[in-house]
Amino acid sequence: AEAVEWADRAIALINTGADDPTSSALPAALVNKGSALLDMIGHFDEGANLLVEAIDVAVERGDVLSALRGSNNLLQGVLVRWPPDRVWSLVQRARGLSQRFGWQDWSVEELGAAYQSEVVGDLLAAIDVLERTLRDPLGDRPSKRAWLLGERTWLAVEAGEPAASAMF
Repeated sequence: AEAVEWADRAIALINTGADDPTSSALPAALVNKGSALLDMIGHFDEGANLLVEAIDVAVERGDVLSALRGSNNLLQGVLVRWPPDRVWSLVQRARGLSQRFGWQDWSVEELGAAYQSEVVGDLLAAIDVLERTLRDPLGDRPSKRAWLLGERTWLAVEAGEPAASAMF
């Protein structure tokens, strides 16, 4: 709730001034608010809708970081709630943005393949994709490796292999 209040204050300040249409302040505030709402009981749909709007505003302003942050946060929330085709559309959009703006850390094919496998309930395929990616030199960047290990651990638990999760 406190994060939503701070985001609302930021949005109000942005809206009272002459907001530069290329500024990343509004998209960042919208992403922060939408992300916080996703985690608040009874506000999931409001947060998801706001993140969709935030991604659109970020793209419009050329703020790829906010667009990708919003996409990532939204994906984490909707992965098991939205229909697979809608989730896959969001994955494809995020990958397209990352490729268009040169943010390769966010665009590996394996990311999309892992999410797609999770969405359709093929945990073994998702695990395989993540394990292959962990062996790939591109998976050695610290931020990417942390995400890959976290996803792999989560999938080990989901697959009923809690002991395997200790390896990651």
